[in-house]
Amino acid sequence: PSSWVEHLLRSDQPYAADDSFTDLGAFSPSASAQNTRLAVDGSGRIHCSFYRNIPPGLYEHRIYDPTIGPTGPSGWQLDTFVIGDTTGSNDYFGWLSSDALGSVHCAYVVNAASGSPLWSFRYRKWDEINGWSDETSLFDATSDQFTGIASYKIFNIGCDETSGTVHAVYRDLANEGALVLARKLATSPEFEFVEQLQPTTLGQHAYIYPTIRGTLYPAFNNTSFGLDITYQHRENPGVPPYSLIYHDASAGSVIRFIRGDGNEDGSFNVADIVFGLNALFVPGGVSPNCVESCDINDDASFNIADMVYGLNALFVPGSTPPDAPYPTCGADPLGNTLDCPTTSAACP
Repeated sequence: PSSWVEHLLRSDQPYAADDSFTDLGAFSPSASAQNTRLAVDGSGRIHCSFYRNIPPGLYEHRIYDPTIGPTGPSGWQLDTFVIGDTTGSNDYFGWLSSDALGSVHCAYVVNAASGSPLWSFRYRKWDEINGWSDETSLFDATSDQFTGIASYKIFNIGCDETSGTVHAVYRDLANEGALVLARKLATSPEFEFVEQLQPTTLGQHAYIYPTIRGTLYPAFNNTSFGLDITYQHRENPGVPPYSLIYHDASAGSVIRFIRGDGNEDGSFNVADIVFGLNALFVPGGVSPNCVESCDINDDASFNIADMVYGLNALFVPGSTPPDAPYPTCGADPLGNTLDCPTTSAACP
């Protein structure tokens, strides 16, 4: 079908002032392309990701360089790069975002067929020197976590153009369907939880089609000017009306700490228990900088029960360790509200 063929068009005048466009050719070398996404890197090259809708069904990347082919298809990269599963498994969908440092970021879903036993949502980064990075996992969902609950169009990414930090919003099917925000610093190998935007629910298509504002051009639309998120909320599955929700996630910075590390030395040990007991019971004792780090049992309060929990975790075999973020730095997955004004001194 002709709908499987998508082309890159360029306006003949800035802002398409004369409504005239030049056809620069098909995204795919075989012409078959769906769900195409575009991003422009710092050198003006146009990055295209698309699902090639012919067997085996791959999600691919191709570049158009306008400095090589300003008037036609000569600027197309000859080969494509398979972003997702190279064995072919219906990798239907993904997103692109570019920063001002020369990198292009891609989030995509692998094996998104309805009969798949596992949907795998992943991330890669491209730069001119190294090409595409290895894959980083965003999250996975088993068939019992998505069947009758969600489609694969439940994620998106945007990046801070100046720092290269990548923000990801997605419905976390692996954790009872909450809508969450995560981020990946330019220097970090993994994504870390930032905040929960909407509560857990197994309602069908409860949170779907999220978007994050942020493109390289125009400059005032960059995520560094604000992290703006929208998504569709379906309170009653399959029953209109549906709501388009806006969320400003740019206020403040992400507070990172290690649960149990009350004295902020980068580890959880008996010294933290002594620190906590002093803070609780010794007049004039040093108060913790981040009270949330002292909430070892993660019940949204700091008291003697946390010290008992901590001693058990340290010395009683088989006891439950502290909840996340532990044993490394991170944000609180539950978003509890105990005082924690700044990131722990032990966290970079």
